Amino acid sequence: MKIPQFRNAWLVLMSEPSTKNVYVAGFPCPSYSTLGKRRGVVDRRGPRTLSGLGYIARTRPKVIVLEQVASILHKTHAKVWGFVLKILAALKYKVVFKILNTKNFAVPQSRPRVYLLGVAEEICSGKLEMPKERTKPVDLHHFLNKGCQGTEVLSLPHYEKLVGEKLWSRGFVLDVGSSERFQTVMKNVTPCLTRTRLQQRGYYIPKLRRRLLGKEAARLQGVPRKVFEAM
Repeated sequence: MKIPQFRNAWLVLMSEPSTKNVYVAGFPCPSYSTLGKRRGVVDRRGPRTLSGLGYIARTRPKVIVLEQVASILHKTHAKVWGFVLKILAALKYKVVFKILNTKNFAVPQSRPRVYLLGVAEEICSGKLEMPKERTKPVDLHHFLNKGCQGTEVLSLPHYEKLVGEKLWSRGFVLDVGSSERFQTVMKNVTPCLTRTRLQQRGYYIPKLRRRLLGKEAARLQGVPRKVFEAM
C-alpha cells in the first residue's frame, strides 16, 4: 500500500462520524518531550494531540484512552493539557489520568507516559481508577529470541563499569547509540525504545552478542504478532 493511499484512507476514517465504543490513541511526542525543543503546538507535530479531540467530539466513544509523554503535564504545556481536559469535560466525560510505566505492567520496557482514561458520564457510576501495577514483573527473556545468537562483541567500558562481568551473562538490552551520560542499565527491563534508535540499530543485547531484532522491538512495544507480520 502506498503512503498517499494510506493517508487518504486515514483522513476518511477521521472525517466520518459513526458510533464507536472505544477509542485508544497515542500521539507524536517530540514537541512535548524533555529531549526535544518543547515547542508544543507551535511544532507541526504538536497539534496532532489536539486533532484527536475533534474525532472524539464527532463520534463520542463511550470509553477513551489517550497517551502522551509525561512532560506534557509540565507547566510549559499547561495550557495544552488544560484544553484537553476542558474539551472532555464539555463532552461530558468523567476523566482520570496518571503517569504509568509499562515496565510495571505487562511489557518490560521503561516507558513512563501519562495515560488518560475517560468514560461517558451516562455509563459511568462511581469513581474512576487507573489499573494497579503488577506485583511480579514480566520476564524480559519472554520477549527475546534466545535461540538467535550473534557474533558481534562491542567494547562497552561504561556499561561494564556500571554492571560488571554479569553484563555478558544476563539479559540486558543496552542503548549503545546514546552518549555516555545517558547510558544506564535496568535489570530485566529495556530502555525506552525510540524510532530513531531502532532505525540506527542502536540497541544491543550483550548476552546474545547481537542487536535487538525488529520483531523483538515490536513485542516490547506491545504490538501483536499478527499485526507486526502484516506491517
